[in-house]
Amino acid sequence: MFRKRLKKDVGIVGRWSFLVGIIVSILAVFFSSPSSAFTFAFLTVLGLIVGFFNVPQENDMPFLVAVIALVVFSIAGIEVTSVFGDTIGGYLRAIFRNYVVFFAAAGFVIAKKVIFSSTKTPKMYFGK
Repeated sequence: MFRKRLKKDVGIVGRWSFLVGIIVSILAVFFSSPSSAFTFAFLTVLGLIVGFFNVPQENDMPFLVAVIALVVFSIAGIEVTSVFGDTIGGYLRAIFRNYVVFFAAAGFVIAKKVIFSSTKTPKMYFGK
């Protein structure tokens, strides 16, 4: 009973962290300086929480592929936003930067989980 309740509560924390991370990535651009260290630290912590608590093991690889795609396209989006001028382009660059910070932290945790799970039971072969 306790384990089931704990697993449910941890899942709720992970889902809320994901939602809050997405919202903060966007809203922080309008309410703080674009490169605020506090915003980056907060998004990093939320990303770590999402990585630890929100992604089940069977979804590790699809999540990593999605994180890689999102980070690559966000970095490309940072470069392309100069077309929109300094004001709108500046906001878009900051939003993309926040996404990169948030999702890179979550992807880092999942990548570490995959590496550790793949090396838990080493197999040694001798001879053939």
